[in-house]
Amino acid sequence: MGTQSPATRFFVRVGVGRAGYAGRVEPQRIEVLDRGLWAFARPFRALDTLEVGARMTVLGLEDGALLLHSPVRLDDADREAIRAVGPVRAIVAPNLWHHLFFGPAAEAFPSAERWAAPGLSRRRKDLSFHGELGTAQPIFPGVEWHVVGGSRLLGEVLFFHRASRTLVATDFFFHVLHRDDALARTYYTLSGTYGRFASSRLIRAAVWDRAAARETARWILDRDPRRVTVCHGEVFDVTPGSLESALRWLLV
Repeated sequence: MGTQSPATRFFVRVGVGRAGYAGRVEPQRIEVLDRGLWAFARPFRALDTLEVGARMTVLGLEDGALLLHSPVRLDDADREAIRAVGPVRAIVAPNLWHHLFFGPAAEAFPSAERWAAPGLSRRRKDLSFHGELGTAQPIFPGVEWHVVGGSRLLGEVLFFHRASRTLVATDFFFHVLHRDDALARTYYTLSGTYGRFASSRLIRAAVWDRAAARETARWILDRDPRRVTVCHGEVFDVTPGSLESALRWLLV
């Protein structure tokens, strides 16, 4: 393997390999969620004003390769840690709003397939994609995916990591338990997502075809996830009835 940096040796030592590792490791922003499932949480200010935070989830595929979901800003140590885990097979921009750091991620992992949410390639003509999910039907071993129905504004694709029974969402769900910044607390409170696991009022208002969106709710419940990763907020551990409660606006 050649000479390993201290960062690589650290990640290998704590078990951030293909076998996975249950628990949370230091530094705090790097999360080992389950066997074959990791996350990188980073600060992020929308419009350089509103601190909303961001999380990239790394899904281990059945063949040992990786899928990067919603890339965040990565430094050299982050990129090296990912390479120590396994080869990156695919990078996904999972909705119409999460694509800012897609280009740098694609440059860092040039052999990876590059997949876009429905409609994103028209917005980001400066980026090169292999295709759009929904139009194309790529297979990611051990991972299912589903295009959220009934909302052109969001254009989101949900993912389900079968081995860990984890639903990977972008903006379809939020789970913001605390924010020090008063503006961020106000924003999430007004959106109906502060201190709870929920879809925001904006996402609900953007649904124009409730029947199609209801199919998404059924898809989620049929997978019976044990956790949900979100891009904004904390990872959510599913409890009995919690998903049904969060999806009640679609199920009624």
